Amino acid sequence: GRIINNEKLAVIISKILAEKIGRGNVVVPHSYPKHYAEKIMEAGLEIVYSEHGLINQSRYITRETLLIMDDRGGFTYPWFHRGSDAILTSLLIREYIGKNKITLSRLNELVPEYYTLKEYYSVPFDKRGILMKKIYEELRGRDIDVLDGVKIFEEGLGMVYIRLVPSEPVIEIRVESDSIDKAERLYKITDEIINRIINSI
Repeated sequence: GRIINNEKLAVIISKILAEKIGRGNVVVPHSYPKHYAEKIMEAGLEIVYSEHGLINQSRYITRETLLIMDDRGGFTYPWFHRGSDAILTSLLIREYIGKNKITLSRLNELVPEYYTLKEYYSVPFDKRGILMKKIYEELRGRDIDVLDGVKIFEEGLGMVYIRLVPSEPVIEIRVESDSIDKAERLYKITDEIINRIINSI
């Protein structure tokens, strides 16, 4: 069978919850792909971006929160209980496919595929602040979000997410797009910028 990644699974579960429960919000990490967030919003739910980590995400829970997807791929349903729950996730999917006479494969096909490229760059702890400042300065005129790292939206190409890894002297770069060609093109542009900045500090 095919593997459904956690970001895509969040779209499927969100659509199921929108039909089952109604309006509400879905809390996702800041790195969550814009393409998938748009699919969740199309189902009538609000997206709430949070900093990475379960403690940070828990601060965004409200009465309207239907789902929390953490950065490790876990799903929490605060209206049910406050812990990650793979069993409830499985039950919601089984109930939905049984009720709607649809296969899981078909449900997976209904959510468009997006492509992710990920890379890590070594940056000493004492250089990380200046690196992020220079990245921000380089990208200042673009459509960016700086909640937890730097998220850049490149019209017609996709999204780049740059984040410091808290416990290691590295930064993580994620590039996402609706085609592998666009993702590779965006990765190449980003890689050139990051390497130029790293070599200058």
